[in-house]
Amino acid sequence: MPSTDEIRSMGLSLLLEGAQCVASDNASKIKKTAAEEGLTLLVANNRSGYFGVCLDPRTSKPYEARVRRGGKEVGLGRFSTAEEAALCVARTPEGQEAAKRPVAAVPLTKEEALRQAEADGLTLRLAKNNTGYAGVCLDLGRNIKPYAAQVKNGQKLVHLGRFATAEEAALCVARSPEAKAAAALKAAAPPPIPLMTSDEAWLLADLNPSPSPSHPNPDPNPNPNPNPNPNQARVLAEAEGLPLRVASNASGFFSVRLDQACRKKPYQAQMYRGGKKVSLGYYATGEEAALYVARSPEGQALQAEADLKAAAATEQERKVAVDDAEEGTDERPKKKAR
Repeated sequence: MPSTDEIRSMGLSLLLEGAQCVASDNASKIKKTAAEEGLTLLVANNRSGYFGVCLDPRTSKPYEARVRRGGKEVGLGRFSTAEEAALCVARTPEGQEAAKRPVAAVPLTKEEALRQAEADGLTLRLAKNNTGYAGVCLDLGRNIKPYAAQVKNGQKLVHLGRFATAEEAALCVARSPEAKAAAALKAAAPPPIPLMTSDEAWLLADLNPSPSPSHPNPDPNPNPNPNPNPNQARVLAEAEGLPLRVASNASGFFSVRLDQACRKKPYQAQMYRGGKKVSLGYYATGEEAALYVARSPEGQALQAEADLKAAAATEQERKVAVDDAEEGTDERPKKKAR
């Protein structure tokens, strides 16, 4: 003989199976009714499974039909099944308008998004964040589409949508007008100057000597570059003719600050602009930072002023030498008086 608990369990199982059969029959009838009326029960990625239907399991009728009308959320009533609430939504003008919209595209996998970007000739910009891509954020609170794509338009952050994979979100970012404009500017910009060793940058200074007073040569190779390019440095020095101005400070160069806390790029180039100190960037060697200082408008203006002073001093020395020479020719020995 089965025990009382077993009988009770069997009874509950039978009741559950009966309820499931009734619910299945009701769902089939509602779907048939919707088909007869020419309506579509729109599915959605939410807990109820249908568009415009919210689930609240705390009530006897847990499914609520809601639509957005005139900019406000309007409740249409509560129902025992999700299909009944979906049919109520489908009968509204808002539900019929939503049914006419194009079906959302199937989410792309990682491999499909990468192949599509290659086919479109786009580059997915990498970034050091938890998604691995620029303009892509990860929202761990969303299980279905946790990756959000966003771009900056002026001073505003524009949301582009949510996606199942980071690659698909990065593809959406790469397709945006803002990303295409940034890529065009980057392509039009001159190529970045490769990092130089101290020896190479000193070669720039030797080819274009500075009028500033000399100082002891610092460590010839304080922060070596694993891939030096001396030919590039010579071409830049010859083409631009920018001397590196030396100074008696920790970096050894004018307007270059040495920050020992930064191991990779400890040299900061900085200038005064409009009464404020402006950073021009961090560099691996003091010579490279000095080169960027020399390229700045302020550095070129200071160099032009130094050149004028040097030219004036040279002219003054020449005049003094000429005057001395003239005075030397005028002085003749006088004859003794008889």
